[in-house]
Amino acid sequence: MFMRFFTLLLLLLLAVSSPASAQESLDLTLNGVGLSIGDSEQVIGLRLNYRDGAMQKVTGINATIWMPYKNRGGDVHGLAWGLGEISRESWLGVWAQVPDGI
Repeated sequence: MFMRFFTLLLLLLLAVSSPASAQESLDLTLNGVGLSIGDSEQVIGLRLNYRDGAMQKVTGINATIWMPYKNRGGDVHGLAWGLGEISRESWLGVWAQVPDGI
């Protein structure tokens, strides 16, 4: 069950990922609070993304699979998790990163 959910989530993330010039996300939010899947600019809640390009501020949990586009970053207030380099200009909270080469 968990693997099916994870696989579906991964496919959703890949489907809404886009180049840095065109921000796309599926925002299941009310007044900016809730779940955002894709490269959203701002969210309070949970943000799941393949690669950061438009992120400005996340308050809550930010999970990104791939390294950000060049010169991209934003503020994370909460928990940030990523493979490779985590996109951020500043953070307040906890972050976890899988080292390169694993």
